[in-house]
Amino acid sequence: MDTQKPYPEGGIIDVYESIKTILRGIRWRPASAGDDDDNPLIFNTVALDTGQYEKVTAKVNTEYGILFPAAFISVKSWEYTSVKTAVAQGEGTIKIRIVLNRLDNHLDRVDTEGFYVADRVIQSLAEQQYLYPCLAYRIFVSTVEQPSSFGNGLQYWWLTYNIQFREKRTTNGDGKYKTATFVMPPFTNHADQDPSLPDVNPHGHSNLAHPRKYDEATSFTSALEE
Repeated sequence: MDTQKPYPEGGIIDVYESIKTILRGIRWRPASAGDDDDNPLIFNTVALDTGQYEKVTAKVNTEYGILFPAAFISVKSWEYTSVKTAVAQGEGTIKIRIVLNRLDNHLDRVDTEGFYVADRVIQSLAEQQYLYPCLAYRIFVSTVEQPSSFGNGLQYWWLTYNIQFREKRTTNGDGKYKTATFVMPPFTNHADQDPSLPDVNPHGHSNLAHPRKYDEATSFTSALEE
């Protein structure tokens, strides 16, 4: 099965993949703060949100093993505001659920760790969005929600982003291209043709074989002659 399926350039899939790539590279301190060897990645898991948190915290855990801290991305809604043959424009809402697993989250400084991680996500997306054309169009955070409960040693935060995107419709654009044969007009001299091209003058005619002039071939008549 081919997993590398084509999808519209700049659309929702591009937006999701770009956000996922950025989240997977966020470290606890900004890059300028020191060496990466002493600056670990924040998230051990970054994936599409399919209810992993609810499954883990249920009375019976039905989820596969997950390494925390984790970030789960969900596309809550999107709609198209303009659809044309080759380009479509739209807007939507994406939510990022940050799940932390600090058991001592009531200690000073540790109790604000969620605020810090949320800020690292916001800053990283703002700093790196120019690297991804689909994010450079427009993406901004609208709300940040802190957890209201502490379940099974996990705390989750919501980051809500509003996005606008421009989607290139490859199926209606590039997909309709086809190869065409260029036909030389009858009044072009054989000497002007490129002999290296295929099927050009296959019978080896010369200019003298077609003595008709331009005006004769096109039936052109000037006003003066009339």
